[in-house]
Amino acid sequence: MRSFLALPLSEDARARLGALQASIPVGRAVPVDNLHVTLAFLDDRSEADLSALNDELELADLPACALRLEGLVALGGAAPRVIGAAVVRDAALDALHSEVQRAVRRAGLKLPRRRFRPHVTLARLQPWDAGDVPQILAAESGFRLDAGPVAELVLYRSVLRRDGARHDALAAYPLAGADGA
Repeated sequence: MRSFLALPLSEDARARLGALQASIPVGRAVPVDNLHVTLAFLDDRSEADLSALNDELELADLPACALRLEGLVALGGAAPRVIGAAVVRDAALDALHSEVQRAVRRAGLKLPRRRFRPHVTLARLQPWDAGDVPQILAAESGFRLDAGPVAELVLYRSVLRRDGARHDALAAYPLAGADGA
């Protein structure tokens, strides 16, 4: 099952990001309901793997964090594959990311080593879109959004379809200190 761990965004934050998507004239916009901040892409995993991960995450002390977004970022190298809203890294977000990585390892799952570049994917690009990216990033460099505190980490299943992925929540894990958790 194709899956990932992510921080969901509030309805207000998703609405603001949806309005920002309208200023991106290239690529395919990610459905507003699918906007999130991925902490770990798990790829295809068995139900047994996800069950072991669920057990670890239920026991984990997942620290609370708040999300702040500033500007846009292009990811994927010289021919970027996505444009996203950049999430500002801070100690709380880094601590949560580290704890999620530890829980994944304790569950016996291996993840590729990737630099953590928190973002909210707004549009998926085609190779021919690359020439427009610098102007788009410059035009939206002043974008700012205080998305506020995050209450939970969610394990999602991603179902690929012709019209884009559908994300289904499989489980949610409260963050310590978020809304009294």
